[in-house]
Amino acid sequence: MGIMLLTSAAAIVLTCSALILYEIVTSRDESLAQVATLARVVSANSTAALAFRDEQDAQEVLATLRTEPSIVAAALYDEGGRLFATYAGSRRSGETYPQQLGADGYSLGSGRLEGF
Repeated sequence: MGIMLLTSAAAIVLTCSALILYEIVTSRDESLAQVATLARVVSANSTAALAFRDEQDAQEVLATLRTEPSIVAAALYDEGGRLFATYAGSRRSGETYPQQLGADGYSLGSGRLEGF
């Protein structure tokens, strides 16, 4: 009876571990997809502001991100890769924005997802 109990407990622990790992991976993938979609929408809506170098319109486009509480910061860079406009969410700490555009892609670190 003890061997059956130990075998069952091991199977439950392994199953729960697999489910937790699956949820973590799925959650990261969904977060990446959501951020990538929002980035494409913001970039499509900011083309005119960047083309005409209208910083106020660029700020307004970025301000639409306030409806998404998980976005804590965003920035637009001009065609030269220089910082053009920024958005700081309500939970934004005193960090600074990168002054130059980084390499394309996403990275997960320091408890947040960053994308360029």
